[in-house]
Amino acid sequence: MIKQKIFLSLSVFTLLVGCSNTVAPGMVREKTAVSLGLERHEFTLSNRQDNTADIQYDLNLKNGASYHCTMPFSFFFIHEPTCLDKNGNQLKKVETKKETF
Repeated sequence: MIKQKIFLSLSVFTLLVGCSNTVAPGMVREKTAVSLGLERHEFTLSNRQDNTADIQYDLNLKNGASYHCTMPFSFFFIHEPTCLDKNGNQLKKVETKKETF
C-alpha cells in the first residue's frame, strides 16, 4: 500500500514537471496571437524557458517593440500570457476592426 502511494505521488510529480515540455512551440505562438489579437506574422518569439508552472519567453513585434511574457499553465490548460515591456507596462490586446456590410 505504501509503495503504491509513493509510486502514485512520483507519477503525479513527474507528470506536472513534464507538462511544460509538452507545450509545443506552435501552441505557445497560437495562444499568444489569439490572446493579444495579433496576426502570426506580426511577431517573433525567442528565449523560451520552460518552468514547472509557466513558460517564459520574449515577444518581439515587427514595429520594434519587445516584451517579456509569462504564460502560466496547469493540468494541460494554457492560460493567456502576460507580456510586459522593460518599464513594466503590460501589452494590451489589440482590437481589430471588423468590416460590416
